Amino acid sequence: MNKFKIFLLGSIVSAASSLSAQITVTFVATAGNAGDPLYESDGTTEIADGTLGLIIVDTGDDGVALSAGNLIDESFLGSSNDWLVGRISSSDIFGSSVAGTSGIEVTSSDISPEQDFYIVWLPGLVFSSDTSISAGQKYGLSRNSNWEVPNDGGSTAGIVSNSPGGSANLTVVPEPEAFAFLAGLLGLGLVFVRRRRS
Repeated sequence: MNKFKIFLLGSIVSAASSLSAQITVTFVATAGNAGDPLYESDGTTEIADGTLGLIIVDTGDDGVALSAGNLIDESFLGSSNDWLVGRISSSDIFGSSVAGTSGIEVTSSDISPEQDFYIVWLPGLVFSSDTSISAGQKYGLSRNSNWEVPNDGGSTAGIVSNSPGGSANLTVVPEPEAFAFLAGLLGLGLVFVRRRRS
């Protein structure tokens, strides 16, 4: 049996129709095969086993923009066009010394072939218990140029764990209703100022 230095093999199988896409993302982490770990924002502390990870499809082809809120599988993240395919544990794919597998199946008309997908990890949040993210949360993001929702028939992509580490501040993105409310307050304020001046 050949041993490869592949820490993680991701198989993506697609059976897409004109109305919806069906994809299965399966991760296989092999014990004993070293891969580069993912790090917290300091660049030296490895993320803990059980850290919450997200698989996200970028439906707008404009990168991932996380916003604070609940993490609901197979839904858009906040007001962005980023589709949350599913939640995963870092133990399944990153940094675990124990072999493990995890799989996520998705059926959605909101994703299409050749859209990019990303893996996002959230240090400090735990897969088994955390279901939302809040403003100020640090996160890391990993992407490979061949991580795309496949066309009909399916494809396989090898995913190694030498992904870039890092983090960015997660900020609250106001919903459209908030902008309308603020614009209304501004308009009302201008009316009062004009009446006082006249």
